[in-house]
Amino acid sequence: MKKYYQAALALTAALSLIALLFYRHEYNKLRFVLQVFNYFGSPSRNPSNETCLLADKLQRDFSEPSSTWQRLTDNLHVFSAYHVNDEVRVIAFGSTSYLKTNPITCSILTNPESPRKVTGNFSFEITSEDDTLDLAYIGDEKFYGLILVCRSLGISSHDKITGVQLLDAGNTRKSTIKVRNISENDGKNDSVVCVAPTPAKNAFIGKRMDLVTFVAFHRNIGLGNFIVYDSGISDTFNSGMKSLSRVLNMNFTYSTVSWNFPYDVEPRVIRHLVEVDCLYRGLGRAGLALTLAWNEYVNLKYHSTMASVVLDFNKVSGGDNPRGPFGMRTFAFCMEGPGEYLNFSTPMILSTTKRVRGEGSKEERRVYQLGDDEPFGKGRARKKLDDLIGIYRYELCEGEDVVQNQLLRFAENTPGSNIFQYYLTGRLFGD
Repeated sequence: MKKYYQAALALTAALSLIALLFYRHEYNKLRFVLQVFNYFGSPSRNPSNETCLLADKLQRDFSEPSSTWQRLTDNLHVFSAYHVNDEVRVIAFGSTSYLKTNPITCSILTNPESPRKVTGNFSFEITSEDDTLDLAYIGDEKFYGLILVCRSLGISSHDKITGVQLLDAGNTRKSTIKVRNISENDGKNDSVVCVAPTPAKNAFIGKRMDLVTFVAFHRNIGLGNFIVYDSGISDTFNSGMKSLSRVLNMNFTYSTVSWNFPYDVEPRVIRHLVEVDCLYRGLGRAGLALTLAWNEYVNLKYHSTMASVVLDFNKVSGGDNPRGPFGMRTFAFCMEGPGEYLNFSTPMILSTTKRVRGEGSKEERRVYQLGDDEPFGKGRARKKLDDLIGIYRYELCEGEDVVQNQLLRFAENTPGSNIFQYYLTGRLFGD
């Protein structure tokens, strides 16, 4: 008889646990709905401490330098350029075989008040840390993410550089690229999130509500500056976010960079190109930078901000290689189904999900510390933050091998954030 009692107790405990998990999820959805009703039933919230004049606050514009993909030859496209010390570094995508057999000449344009052109020495390096993965086949050629370097001893870190010119020896066409001059770091306590564009063949980014949720959630954990590499986000959304960045009193910026990439390649290749540009774009303006997609969220296991994780880790590690990047494991989550999801009136991070086993959870993301003049370098030591941070990626998928759901920490707080409340009350977008 005692065995029957034990079996009954075990069954009751199992059923109670299942019920707890189910009702916790339902509670989150109900809590979100109640927050909406509560907000609309409250007096209008527009306290003076939430707004300020644009002239009264420093606005960092991460969209500078304005960039676009330019075709230098069929084998080389260039995007953006940055002045670091005595050289200009150009973010590019092309064939290394072509560059080895077709010499490129470069010149640096300086001093806008008294323009002069300084001939430079050209070199290049592959940005990828894994040359077997971060590449694309364009026709029969292997294309890589590249940094093209134009260096001149006649240039110093104090010179005002306006542009760089590249010319193929066998081509009369010349590409001139605007250069961003990297200054002293005046944003050591700021963090930048760069949002990679989603390729058309993998176009899941969620509803408009999810885009707002992405921004609101990450701002709540101290990631307040967003650089969106835009290849299809609506003008209404971008304009609304930029306007909001001008009225919120706390640190928040939203910048867009046009993304007209000419090839259809794997998302990993796109992400890597964006990540490298992101690091140089944030250098001198922020202390931390990471690159995510719209459906990826940072899950802090114990801390409340990303900066506090890095600070504590550096203290424990005793300052060993303090500028090295940190590696973070990615966890893929399947939502219950496209039909339910698309009609769902809550953010994806509060929807029913289950974690994918195996390969979907092995991809790594990185967060970089931008404290020196070389944010990127092959072979730099990478420290693991798996015990402190994970990246949750939400997907629409069927037939995957899944395990029980894990709730994104701080997801429940997002609907109460001021960014999300601007959205709920119709003050964020004009349509």
